[in-house]
Amino acid sequence: MLPKIDLPDLLFEVNAWTRFRDAFVHLGDGTIRMKDLSTSMVALLVSNACNIGLAPVVNPGYEALTRARLVHVDQCYLRADSIAAANAALIAAQAEVPVVKFWGDGLLASADGLRFVAPVRTVSAAPSPKYFGFKRGITWQRRQRPSLGHRADDRARHSARLPAHPGLAAEPGRRAAASGSPPKAPASATST
Repeated sequence: MLPKIDLPDLLFEVNAWTRFRDAFVHLGDGTIRMKDLSTSMVALLVSNACNIGLAPVVNPGYEALTRARLVHVDQCYLRADSIAAANAALIAAQAEVPVVKFWGDGLLASADGLRFVAPVRTVSAAPSPKYFGFKRGITWQRRQRPSLGHRADDRARHSARLPAHPGLAAEPGRRAAASGSPPKAPASATST
């Protein structure tokens, strides 16, 4: 059984193995020029990943966790290109784990989905006492269809195409074209 640890402690541990935090460099000069930047970055990553905002991670008594410091680090260090570089470092580190070769090429993921309370009545919202109590909500889940490359559909009828790997594009047929085989014709996406 795995030990119970807090999410920030897990991120510090993974950073010790992979050095993914080195990808978060300053917007202006591409350097790391702040004391305890790792603490600020982990707080921001947790607040963004858990969608909880800054309030739960702010600690005015600790310089690395003041609101002003976190806002500055968010604006100057946490960008799409630095997140992509950090993800690439994590993917490269995962590829070095021996058992990973049995899981495939790492281009597909499995997730339970994201659940949101629906503030208005809609055809897609349904009651789910386990997740929403007496309210109605939506579960958004992307499902991969290997026959369509990276094209995905979802349960909440929202349109979104994201790359499964930072080095590959999300357009249908792009991966097939890169491999030399002709792209497959896209089929119409359906929701369930």
